[in-house]
This record gives sequence, C-alpha cells and structure tokens, in this order.
Amino acid sequence: MKPINGSNLKQGYNIYPFLFGRNAIHAAALYLKETHNSISVPAYICGDVIEAIASSGLKVKFYDVLFDPTHEEFRAISKIDDKIPLLIVNYFGMKFALATGVKPTIVDNAFSFKLTPESEADFIIYSLRKQLPTPNGALLLSRPKINIRLLQTPANVIDMDDANYLNYLHGKKQGSSHHPGLSEENIYGPRYAEFGGYSLTKPVKMPSKNALNIRSASIKKQFQQVLSLLERYGLSGRLIIANAMRRQNVDIPTFLPIFVKKSVDTYDRIINSGIDFNKAIPFWANNSPWINMSTYPYTWKLKHCILVLSFIYPWDESDYIHLEELLKKELII
Repeated sequence: MKPINGSNLKQGYNIYPFLFGRNAIHAAALYLKETHNSISVPAYICGDVIEAIASSGLKVKFYDVLFDPTHEEFRAISKIDDKIPLLIVNYFGMKFALATGVKPTIVDNAFSFKLTPESEADFIIYSLRKQLPTPNGALLLSRPKINIRLLQTPANVIDMDDANYLNYLHGKKQGSSHHPGLSEENIYGPRYAEFGGYSLTKPVKMPSKNALNIRSASIKKQFQQVLSLLERYGLSGRLIIANAMRRQNVDIPTFLPIFVKKSVDTYDRIINSGIDFNKAIPFWANNSPWINMSTYPYTWKLKHCILVLSFIYPWDESDYIHLEELLKKELII
C-alpha cells in the first residue's frame, strides 16, 4: 500500500487509507514505538483505541478530561507529561483546548473534516465512516513516511473491504455479509497491523468537497431539528455540549450529546420501552480494563453520563415520532 498524494488535503503530510480509525492510530503508535516507550492519552477515549495503542508496545499514560461549560471546550484537568508523545481528541468536532506551547503528536480528528488540526502535529486521524455514509474508512495523515512493510494489505482484507462496500450499496449495514466465504465473525477483518494494513475501497478513498458539503448540510438540518425537539421537552440544561457544537458550527455533527443520570440505564429504558428507536448510544460508556476510572473523576462523569443520538445513518419520519414518544414518557433522563 502506498501513501495517497494528499497535497490537496494537507500540505506536508503523507496520507494512508485504513479500514478504521483505530488501525490508523495503531500504525502511528508503531512508528512512535521506535523512539519512545510511552504516550499520553486522554482517559476519555474509545477502548478500542487504547487497545490499538497498547498493542503497539507503547505504555499508555492517561490524563483526566472535562468539558468546561463556561468556555465551551474540552480540556485536560490533570497534568500532561510534556516529555513524551501526546494524543488529543477533538471531541464531537470541537477543538481540544491545550495549554500554550503544548504540542500534540497525534490529533484524533475523527469527528470533523473542516476543523483545522494543530499544524505541528505529526499525525492526524480522520474517520470517513463517521462523516460520510460509507461502511468503513479512515485516513492517517503522517508527516513521516510509514514503513509500508508493516502495512501491506493481504488479499483477504481487500475482499472484505470490497464486500463491505458492496453490502452498503445493496442497503446492508456493515457487519452483515452476503459475500461468499465471509462470516459474521470475520466481516470486520483483522484489526491491527500485525495482521496487515487496511486500504479503503477505491470508490471512497478521497471524499470530494461537494460530497462533504452535501453531507454537512443534511446532518446539520437533522441535528437542529432534533435539538429543537429536545429543548421543547425541557432538556435544554442537558444539552450544553450540543449547543456548544451548534454555536461553534461543527461541520458534520454526527452525534448529539445529552447529559443523563446514567447513559447505560437510559439506553436500557429505551430498548425495553417497546418503542422502535435505534439512534441512541451510551457513548464510550464501557469501563476499559486499561483504566482505573476512580483515578479520573471528570472522565468518569463523561463516560457514564453522556448519551448520544447518532446521525451516521439518516433519520426518517418514524425516528422523530419515536423520539418524541420517548420524550413524552420521560424516558430520556
């Protein structure tokens, strides 16, 4: 696999396509492992990303994260070790607040395309499947050239990739395969670089500006409609992140965060309500075996109290009707 010529996206970066963002982060971590032993990572992050970094051999050192409603920003609340590489996440498409002079090594920009990451970052991650209606896809922007021998894509992974895209074209979601020889267990393919790198399907390697603009307008419209509905039912006080996203004009707001008492309990109430609504997700709520959450109280609140409504797949009229039914029954608390 060769890097894409990405001069039209970001100057000074080589661009490598992957199936998932976690695989892109794993590739960056492998590169850093050649010269470093550890990396600073926010405790508020997907557990798969932690596993991807740890699998590279880097020791993960966590820092606590909070959302500051006064300044409408996510920032670190515990000291960051500035002597080792640093990973930051631009949560929900909003720029992570860093202290003056702190340089991130990896910017996880999976929630946004428009947001301009820190120009000094060595690696930037984009997630196509969060921004476009595609079954998979991520991009790693890398200032250094990656050792492509670590990233060669075996034929079976290409078959899986193509199958995923064909499934999408035929209206099947990722994970359900009609491709001969692919089972439900292996449709996602091997996850980390020791099994081979991940290329994107050719039709979606680089999103066009027009496709992003169309997607942005569509998602923003849905986001605003749902936000207004939630506010109409008295949830304004729990929408501080969502309203910050609106004011900061996040380009493709694929998730609408709601603060609830406990996201897993709220999710269970929705599932057990008998109302057909599948857009709610307890966001990163699972406790990772890599983290002792009692050490990171602010992250604990984010992990356990944020429920998101997802716009990755389009809403239809029934989704709005069913959400309103849930609100009338006061099930989103």
